[in-house]
Amino acid sequence: MMNHAPSTPLAGLAELFERELADVTFPGVDRDLVAAALQEEAQAESRVADAEAACAEAHRDRDATRASTQAFMERALAYLRVYAADHAELLAKLDALSPKPRAAKRGRRRKAPVTAVTAEPKASEVKVARAS
Repeated sequence: MMNHAPSTPLAGLAELFERELADVTFPGVDRDLVAAALQEEAQAESRVADAEAACAEAHRDRDATRASTQAFMERALAYLRVYAADHAELLAKLDALSPKPRAAKRGRRRKAPVTAVTAEPKASEVKVARAS
């Protein structure tokens, strides 16, 4: 028995086979086979949803691990800078490993707001170009 709302052509076809075409069969096509195909599609969709949820969780885990590792590395570099204070060569290597601060994004400047003209200009304000 179907309990899915028709959302694809296959679902609409399955609905027809459930009702009007319940007794109609063709070689390799009947009510049960159409329902089975729809069920298979629903299971595949469910597997995709599960995989997407797992992927989202993996991204969150990766981001948390990345943040933790970054904090650890910054602490290690801080200790090493103190240790290397009298070793210019080692200090230069540490500076090369240090994350560089990101430059602020530069976007376009905002345009000045447009003000609507609601009144006709006074005759004294109008400049007329004179032809020579």
